[in-house]
Amino acid sequence: MNGFIEQQDRASRLIEEEEIDLRAYWRVLMRFKWSIVGLSFLSALLAGLIVFSMKPVYQSTATLHITPEVKDLVDVAEVVGMYGDYT
Repeated sequence: MNGFIEQQDRASRLIEEEEIDLRAYWRVLMRFKWSIVGLSFLSALLAGLIVFSMKPVYQSTATLHITPEVKDLVDVAEVVGMYGDYT
């Protein structure tokens, strides 16, 4: 019975150690907030300078497909004339 209680104590200590302490993460973020803001600003500034200093390249491709006009092989009057008058 004593071993069971020890296992429960050990399991509860492991659960307590695995819990996420959001306050600790928040404190770390607040401690380095100016470093984070400064690094973000410098990265955005550097990216903007690089983008605006690049020469713009405009490129496009197109394909024009022209099909010749197909003439009627047989005129309608010729077809009617071939069968003649069946009246």
